Amino acid sequence: MKSLWRMWVLIGAVALLSACGSAPAELPQALEKIESPAALSPEASTIIDGWKREARAGMLVGLVKEESIEEIAYQSSSDVAAVAEYYNKLLGADDWFYLSRTPGQQEGFYLAGYSHTNAAIVLGILDLSPYGQSGSYVYLLRGTK
Repeated sequence: MKSLWRMWVLIGAVALLSACGSAPAELPQALEKIESPAALSPEASTIIDGWKREARAGMLVGLVKEESIEEIAYQSSSDVAAVAEYYNKLLGADDWFYLSRTPGQQEGFYLAGYSHTNAAIVLGILDLSPYGQSGSYVYLLRGTK
C-alpha cells in the first residue's frame, strides 16, 4: 500500500510539472494496441484510476484548460520499456521536452511528463504481468493552456 501511495504522489508531481508550458500536436498513435483486451484486475484498475484522477487534477492546477484535455488509454502487447522507448522517440522527434524531474522508468511502471510550447503530456505505462496479464496498460493525457 505504501508503494501505491508513493506512485500516486509521483503521478501528481508529474501532472503538475508537465502542465508548466507546452504545443498543439496530435497525441501519438497506439503501439501494438490489443483490440479486445481482457478486463483489468481490480488491483491494476485501482492504480490506473488513481493515475487518471491525479494526472487530470494536476493538469488543471497547472492551468491547462479543462476543455482541451484529451486522453488515450489502451492495453498493449508490448512491455513497458518498449512502449516508453516508442513514445520517447516519437515525442522527441516532434521536439517535445522530457521533464527530467519526473520518475521515468521504475520497477513495474513508467511515468513521465513532456512539454512543448503551450501543451503538456503525461504518459503512464503499467506492467500488467504482476496482475496476471501480459503486456502493459498505456495512459496518455494531453492538454493546452
